[in-house]
Amino acid sequence: MAVSARRYREPKTGRQRGGLGLQRAADVLDLLEHDPNRAVVADWLDDHGWRATAHTAQDEIRRLGRWVAGVPAVVENAVAELVTAERR
Repeated sequence: MAVSARRYREPKTGRQRGGLGLQRAADVLDLLEHDPNRAVVADWLDDHGWRATAHTAQDEIRRLGRWVAGVPAVVENAVAELVTAERR
């Protein structure tokens, strides 16, 4: 049975936070894991004091002039978004 990265790390990181007197503010894995119920990164940041903008990888490649015509893009399963954010 596979163990998720979150379940594997939680006991260790929980002890580290407790020893340093830190509280758990956010779980970054909620933003990174491929899960149909995962948070939308830009929306999550907007709701937590940031001004965020998201672009697809394909849009960013085109914006940078690095798109290669004729090479098929695999976008059906792509979940990659590039997000920039500024603290409000």
